[in-house]
Amino acid sequence: MAYNTHDIRFLFSCFRRGVSFRKVLTIGRSAVWVSSKDLCKAADEFGIELSHVAAERILARNNGYCEPLFELLGAEEVQALDVSNYEGAGLIHDLNRPIPESIHERFSAVIDGGSLEHVFDIVQAFKNCMGLTASGGSFISLGPANNFLGHGFHQLSPEYLCAALSEENGFRMKRLLMHENKKNAPVYEVANPRRFGHRVTLCNRLPVFIKAWAVREEIKAIFENVPQQPD
Repeated sequence: MAYNTHDIRFLFSCFRRGVSFRKVLTIGRSAVWVSSKDLCKAADEFGIELSHVAAERILARNNGYCEPLFELLGAEEVQALDVSNYEGAGLIHDLNRPIPESIHERFSAVIDGGSLEHVFDIVQAFKNCMGLTASGGSFISLGPANNFLGHGFHQLSPEYLCAALSEENGFRMKRLLMHENKKNAPVYEVANPRRFGHRVTLCNRLPVFIKAWAVREEIKAIFENVPQQPD
């Protein structure tokens, strides 16, 4: 998994809106696939002080993995969870299975940079990630939407994300965005279908990514009631 320019801008915008990256868990050990110039440009856009020398150090350290990036955003701990240790993840667990209670509610920010679509039991995978998020913490999903057939088991929709990251499960959606898979693509704010009152649909030609940020406002049993489409 790797963060592109759109992902970096979204993470920086979440930081500026109050997300605590003090204790970070990434789902899969993610790399940073941007140039030092683009990293500096994104930092400047969101008022984050970053020199070109510091940006080059972030990209060079840890073989290009993301830990130095989150340290820039105040991280004291950055862990990665994966099904194997082939990329050096510190927590090894199959997200098709429930996570141990010993690590429930441990992280201030849980970030899926494009792993959950590869987990067959995506409901259990989301339940795990939501359960790992501390009270007051954030779950951030950077996943595929349209035109990724064959990439993984799943493509994510606004309906699914809003149903999962809902008040009923103790979460509140703070931002939901979509953009096509090209560097300077416009980014669109997405309406919550449950509040909008209609299905939110998209037909287009290019691959599309969907990005969600939700805050865990209350510790509740997750998916105790199975979501239904409201219409």
